[in-house]
Amino acid sequence: VDRVISRPGGCVLMVGPSGVGRRTAVQLAAYLHRMELITPKVSRGFDTQQFLQEIKEAVSSAGTLAKEVILLVEEWQLTEPGILEVINGLLASGEAPGLFSNQEITKIERDVREEFQQQGYRQRNEFAFFLSRVQRCLHLVLLMNPEHKDFGIRIEANPAVISRCEIVWSSGWGRELTSEVPRSLLAPALEPLNASVDGVVSVLRALHGHIEGASPRQLVNMTKTQLRIFETKHGELAQQHSFLKAGLDKLADAEATVDTLSRDAEEQRVKLGRKQEEANAALTQITESMDVAGKQKNEVEVLQKKLAEEEVAMQEKRTAVQAELAEVQPMVEEAKKAVGGIRKDNLNEIRSLKAPPEAIRDVLEGVLKLMGNRDTSWISMKKFLARPSAISEIMNFDSENISVENLNAVKELIQGKSNSFKAEVIGRVSVAAAPLAAWVKANVKFAMVMTKVAPLSAELKKLDASIQFSRKRLEQCEQDLSTLDDRVADLKNKFASLTAEAERLRAGLEKAERTLQQATTLLGQLSGEKIRWASQLKGLDDKFASLSVDAAMGSAFITFLPLKDETERSLAVQDWEQMLNCDTSTPLLDLLSTESERLKWKSLGLPADQLSNENAVCILNSSAWPWLLDPSSLANKWLIGKMDGKPLEQISQSDPRFLMQLELCVRFGKVAVVMEADSVEPALVPLMRGDVIQQGTRTQVVIGEKTVDLADGFAMYFVTRSPSLSLSPDERSTVTVVNFSVTRSGLEGQLLGLTLQSEKPELEARKAQLLQQEEDMRVSLADLEKALLEELAKSQGDILENVQLLESLNKTKAHSSEIEAALQESTKVQAELDVERNVWKPLARLGTAAYLSLSELPAVDSMYRFSLPSFFRLFQGALASPRQGTSQEGRITQLSAEVKRRTFAYVSRAMFKADRATFAVQLSRTLYPETAGEDDWRLLTGAAVVEGSKAELPSWVPVDRRPAVAKVIAAKPQAMGGLIGSKQGDWQTWFSNPEPENVPTPDEMPQGKAFDRVLVISALRPDRLISALSKWSCDILGIADIQPPTLRLSEIVREEATKNIPILFVVTAGSDPTGDVEDLADRLKPQGGLAQVAMGQGQTEAAEAALEQAAANGGWLLLKNVHLVAGWLSGLEKKVHSMEAHDNFRLWLTTEPHPKFPAILLQSSLKIAFEAPPGLRQNLSRSFGSIRPSLFSAGEELKAQLMFVLTWTHGILQERRTYVPQGWTQFYEFNTADLRAASEIVSQRVQGFSVDWDAVHGLLEGAVYGGRLDTDVDIRTLRTYIQSLFTTKMVSARAGEPPKGKLSKGVKLPNSDNATDYVAIINKLPAVDAPSVFGLPANVGRTVQEAAADRLGRHLRAMAAAEVGSAGFNRDVWSSRLQPLLTGWQRIASDPTVRDLQQGAATGGGSNVIPDDLGPLETFVLLEAAS
Repeated sequence: VDRVISRPGGCVLMVGPSGVGRRTAVQLAAYLHRMELITPKVSRGFDTQQFLQEIKEAVSSAGTLAKEVILLVEEWQLTEPGILEVINGLLASGEAPGLFSNQEITKIERDVREEFQQQGYRQRNEFAFFLSRVQRCLHLVLLMNPEHKDFGIRIEANPAVISRCEIVWSSGWGRELTSEVPRSLLAPALEPLNASVDGVVSVLRALHGHIEGASPRQLVNMTKTQLRIFETKHGELAQQHSFLKAGLDKLADAEATVDTLSRDAEEQRVKLGRKQEEANAALTQITESMDVAGKQKNEVEVLQKKLAEEEVAMQEKRTAVQAELAEVQPMVEEAKKAVGGIRKDNLNEIRSLKAPPEAIRDVLEGVLKLMGNRDTSWISMKKFLARPSAISEIMNFDSENISVENLNAVKELIQGKSNSFKAEVIGRVSVAAAPLAAWVKANVKFAMVMTKVAPLSAELKKLDASIQFSRKRLEQCEQDLSTLDDRVADLKNKFASLTAEAERLRAGLEKAERTLQQATTLLGQLSGEKIRWASQLKGLDDKFASLSVDAAMGSAFITFLPLKDETERSLAVQDWEQMLNCDTSTPLLDLLSTESERLKWKSLGLPADQLSNENAVCILNSSAWPWLLDPSSLANKWLIGKMDGKPLEQISQSDPRFLMQLELCVRFGKVAVVMEADSVEPALVPLMRGDVIQQGTRTQVVIGEKTVDLADGFAMYFVTRSPSLSLSPDERSTVTVVNFSVTRSGLEGQLLGLTLQSEKPELEARKAQLLQQEEDMRVSLADLEKALLEELAKSQGDILENVQLLESLNKTKAHSSEIEAALQESTKVQAELDVERNVWKPLARLGTAAYLSLSELPAVDSMYRFSLPSFFRLFQGALASPRQGTSQEGRITQLSAEVKRRTFAYVSRAMFKADRATFAVQLSRTLYPETAGEDDWRLLTGAAVVEGSKAELPSWVPVDRRPAVAKVIAAKPQAMGGLIGSKQGDWQTWFSNPEPENVPTPDEMPQGKAFDRVLVISALRPDRLISALSKWSCDILGIADIQPPTLRLSEIVREEATKNIPILFVVTAGSDPTGDVEDLADRLKPQGGLAQVAMGQGQTEAAEAALEQAAANGGWLLLKNVHLVAGWLSGLEKKVHSMEAHDNFRLWLTTEPHPKFPAILLQSSLKIAFEAPPGLRQNLSRSFGSIRPSLFSAGEELKAQLMFVLTWTHGILQERRTYVPQGWTQFYEFNTADLRAASEIVSQRVQGFSVDWDAVHGLLEGAVYGGRLDTDVDIRTLRTYIQSLFTTKMVSARAGEPPKGKLSKGVKLPNSDNATDYVAIINKLPAVDAPSVFGLPANVGRTVQEAAADRLGRHLRAMAAAEVGSAGFNRDVWSSRLQPLLTGWQRIASDPTVRDLQQGAATGGGSNVIPDDLGPLETFVLLEAAS
């Protein structure tokens, strides 16, 4: 590219696959040369005029400013052929017609005039100078893909693209690039994970190279997908591995701890025993001490009670004594006080007296006597007074212990010497003696009172002694009790200590035992998990080892296989595994989904079959944009449900606001689901290709003419119901096309569900409920096990010490066990339900086979397409049929018959008469394959290679049938062996029967297969094969004949058609249903009336306007001849499917068979085959009704007769087409328009009873019918008919005179102008026409029937091939099919004659004679060998 654009006017045609790097190379070259790079911005409706506007700037810059400009045009920008024509003009002359207006050309000339003059007028004018600059400075780079279907046509139509451009042709990346590009994408992510980048690259390169036509862009997409899968799965596996290992380590630690806990628990148990013994001993001591203390307490209580009583008595006596002493006691106390006041001097004074006075002597004598001193001499008195303690002794004298003797002695002294004791006397004598005298008198008086109260005092003393004893004893007891209490307290403290220690040991033991029990229980409960986790851990190691290959295989599956069916996917994966020398790889579903996820998908409406689940995985993991081929709309429903919670917009490409809606989705990060997307809008290509623009932190993309910010979260999905897409190779490489076509298992499940909803709703409801419960339980179980593992793995420290963790684990395990038990019970109940459900499976299986047989009909005619929703409606209609009888088996039989009847009626109504037998045979064999074995089927269709019997055949066997008869005899000797045996006469009789299919063959056994008779007829009487197969099919299907029920349009309008389901008439030449639709509209009178549009060029806008009006007001719309606008019909179907129309709206369409008729419209319509009525009677009935009633006027007998003759002639001409090539040399399209034109010509040539026969003959032969004929033979035939039928003898010569001639045997015209009389003639005609009616020999029918049988055989072979093709390459099937051919070839090649010829050819000698008795195949082989 650099070399070419460096040259003046250098232009490049870059041819290569998508993603090879052409655009990148141009951008780099433009950057290196500082050239401006311009590429057109494509918007909706981009056409040639817009392209001219887009390139005008580039052309102007190059021509006016001499600026080097690169104009890059990519293939997706060539939206019209005119755009490439413009490019061709630029390359050829630098000029594009219509690029500049006259005013712009004038301005250009003015702008370049000065430079033009400076250049010396080398060009003829300024504009030529401008164009020369354009050719020199404008570098046009055109990118094209050789795989595009229009590549060759475009190159041939625009020669300058080849002649004026350097061609850079790249078929793809070489080995280096296919390694380096994936490596550059993978290395940054895989190297930190210690993954082998080179190994992954080699696998990806091998897988990419194994796919034929894989583009570099697909390699990039596959690499990105592999990287995403690898990183995601590696992270998941690493986390799972970490959890599993941590969980297993925790369990291992727990197991190791159990032994330690057991030993510790035993030691603690022994310690606890000792402590409990010590505590028991202490408790015994406490008990004994408590007993003693109890006795002591009792004694204390007794003493306390006694002491209290004694104290009360003592108090009472003391009160009495104190009452007696109350008077004396103060005197004593006062005397004591007075004595205490005596001074020592006063006593010394008395003691100094040599002879004391009598009064003193008497007082001192009384003192001494009271104190118990018998010596009352003065000397004794002086000694007493000399004592230092004399006063204190007197003061402390116990007055209560005065003896009686001393008291009496003192009393006598006082009585005898009373004067000496008088206070006034003794006071005068001695100050010291007076207090002593008072003391003596007081004590005497006190003693006297004490004597008086002596008994009380004695008792008081006794009580006091008792009290003192009791108190001492009480003190002793209290002391002993205190001692005991202290001992008990000590014992209690010791017991408490021992008990606490024991309790601590017991708590520790209980904790240890509890922990041990919990550990044992936990380990026991988790034993199963441990084994499973250990196995899973080992499995994870294996998965880590194979993850790179698995991710590569998964990415290749997602990139290349979503469009394939189940068989092709399986075979491709097997081929990849064999190529990579890998025994097995992880299946895609196991690699990228879980069972719980698939259960959730099923609840969202996704079919449960493997294909649908694989498709879901591809959609969710593709690096390209998913494109869903969804004929049943179930995948779209699942996708919408899967995106629940995300901002989502459903938009349509047919919506005028489509680009604006998509821009909003891109800008705000929404999910865009593009509905009814059959092709890529060119404006989306940059977005789909990932052409992003980085503006700082902003990421932008170009959509049409706008640059839009690309927000995170944006995703785009394409959905279409159409089975075919219109994608260029470049567009296809940016998307992942996912095929959701129905599978046998998926359809059988859906039909079984419909059956049970109708017949056993409670069973289906219970099944649905159980499935939902089981789904919830399985999800919960998976979540619980994950939580269990995570909780175990994330726990800190010893799990046996973590009570909360153990409780949580136990609860989780218990819940898991409950769920597992519930799942087992649910499985058991489901098994019981499945037994009941499986009773209805044969009906679902029959329905599935019936629908799959329809999928092969396009091999017969592309118009025979039927959708799954339409079959669902048909199946539900059969289920709604009234029940006959009460038995379940009878109901299944009834519904099976109803499904077969409705299926055949619905499909045969849409098929032409010639193809109904084909469908009946195909449906019969599909539903009941056991009725016709594979070998028998191949024998019927001519696909079998069988060596014919060498036995001699009877002479009456036709020569052309002998090879076929020999093959049947060899293959089925039990069915036809008698032909060469003893039953030749019986066989000849059977052969001569006009309807041999209704008569058993001579060799036919009562228990023989009915299909054997069909094989015999195909060999001997192929003219009766259609009848034989029809009879065989009717017997199997349980129908009367292969003709559909009488067409009643009114029932179709009311019961089948809806506002969104059109009615499509597939017509043949010469048939037109317009009149029937008009008659029906006249009877039913639709609300908005009937509107009609005859389609053709320029009528689509009128049709769309009529469609909108009829849809709004509830009218009917008839669009005729829509095959003329086949390209417009896809948009019509989308509009009808999605429009909100009035409920009474009906759309009618008529079309002839057309190979490009949209399949989706065919599938979604109610199809009715409308062909010219078979047979002369039906033909005349329809044709006669199309003639204007005004031609049958009163008194116009001749005109009426001529109209019938014309109708008869028209019918004869049409029906002779049945006998091509005998009737006509080829098929001619004589139609209703011919009849109407002829009727006008004939009516205009009648004047009364005069007819211009020459004009009639000439116009009918030359202008009406003869213009369609190609051969002289056919022209002569036509001329004969016209001249023999349009004659005077065929009509009335005058009024009232009947015609003389007859149209045919027994057919003579009435002399009438009443149309009813002519209708009566038509009704009398036989239903089956004899060939003689058409002037043909009687055996001409056999040729026609044989041709029809041959056509049926071709169709059956085509459908068989379509069946094999749709199933993909199956080695077993192909081996089975090719084995007879290979065996036959080996037999022929080993023939001695062949060897002789081969040897002769090799040596130049040998025999070159070809035997005359060899068949054509043997002769061919010998000739080939000889050459």
